[in-house]
Amino acid sequence: MVRRALLRKERSKETQFEYGGQKWTLEQALSRASRSKKPIEELANTPEGMVVTTPDNPNDAVPPGNHDDDDEEEFPRSPSVTAIGSDTLPAARGLPLSYNGKTRQDLADILKVARASAQQKDAAKAEQAYIDVFRGLEHLLSPTAVDTVKIGYEIASFYWEQGRKADADGMLETMSATHIKELGMHNRSTQQHILHVVEMLNSWKRGEDALVMLQHARDIEEIERDARPRRRNRAQNMATSSLSVDEKLQSLYTEVDSAVNSTPIDEGLVNARIFMGTNHPTIEVLLKAIERQCLDGPSGMVAQGLRARAELLKHYISKGGRLSAADKHAFETAGDRLKIFWRRTRWDKKQFQSHEVIEASLELAAGVLRGKLVQHARWMFGEIEKKATDVFGADDERTIWTLINIGIIYQTYRTWEEARRWFETALAASLAAWGTSDGVTRALENARDNRHFAYLNDEGRPFETIFGVCGITIRPTRLHLE
Repeated sequence: MVRRALLRKERSKETQFEYGGQKWTLEQALSRASRSKKPIEELANTPEGMVVTTPDNPNDAVPPGNHDDDDEEEFPRSPSVTAIGSDTLPAARGLPLSYNGKTRQDLADILKVARASAQQKDAAKAEQAYIDVFRGLEHLLSPTAVDTVKIGYEIASFYWEQGRKADADGMLETMSATHIKELGMHNRSTQQHILHVVEMLNSWKRGEDALVMLQHARDIEEIERDARPRRRNRAQNMATSSLSVDEKLQSLYTEVDSAVNSTPIDEGLVNARIFMGTNHPTIEVLLKAIERQCLDGPSGMVAQGLRARAELLKHYISKGGRLSAADKHAFETAGDRLKIFWRRTRWDKKQFQSHEVIEASLELAAGVLRGKLVQHARWMFGEIEKKATDVFGADDERTIWTLINIGIIYQTYRTWEEARRWFETALAASLAAWGTSDGVTRALENARDNRHFAYLNDEGRPFETIFGVCGITIRPTRLHLE
């Protein structure tokens, strides 16, 4: 069923199987095949009475008997079809439940001890408890998981307050190296980590160190950018062997479909971007599975769910040509999906998750705009502006950068006239928040005069701002607009 549905998918045909009184979609077939514990033969006979249909709308049920006559000409019935071999199923991955006998709840209790000990000036006890929690979360989740990283920042702050500058720097340097090694500089989590460290350094009155770190990050990012075409070519080369791509994407789908935390979700999004250029049909299935898991799973995966829909829109756009009715439906319902995910969000100006959801919302709205649904996109951007203002405040840095990013999106995909009002609103807020000498204000004033926003001034040097540099490449590439 999977093999046949994928072949039809390559011809832009949706597939639904009817057998034994049940209906099967490609997603359901993939899920069942990946979960089956029975030995799978290399060839399986086609059951008598199986019917292949093409639904008019993939989201609607297809009544029995609505056969696709053309399908029999393209893929004539044969006595056997190729089934998914057992070697295509992913090996079991470790899902630890405890660390040195300590469960997640035990670590939460130890964290309370660490914080209480720090308040009571018992530095030795606090440090040991903090380290136990950090190592435990690294093992139970991952070194780059959100909860792990938060504790790392807390430990670095603890060291700094103790006057242990070298230990504070060591913690942040180790976390940075891990992010770059495991995820790469272009990964959103790495970029957010770098920006958070910059904020910490500035709060410690170490503006020069923050600037140096940003410059180093920029150098690494440029090296990765130079290497990116080669990496993309490898992904495209894999497309010449459809089995290799199938194995990879089906493995990712299986992990996403049974995900118990955000790690498989994040990995699925990253790989969907890597394979996007191949236009492989399973990319669509994978992204829909990610969105579904984020809807059904913990509220902490709201941003990933929004990004999954945004990536799905990019996938449809990358295929070129006119959008099918089913594809267009994904664009038309993006606003409804935005509101559904927002209702699952715990909005709090002190929590980074709120900013992350706003950024993911911008990516989704940008995809709708690229799909030529201008009115839909305008409404979504308006809602995002109102939400950012309500949550963070009208002159908060996050709101200002939200406005700037909307302006950049319109500047990139539409016209300056449509972008201008967003930059003007951002300029008014920047003047109120930071005054006339700040780099962001000056950049926005230059945009007003030159009818184009840029991060660098006319001399090619970055503007100074409250975070040292706003012209660094990291900040504008936080959104995956391409």
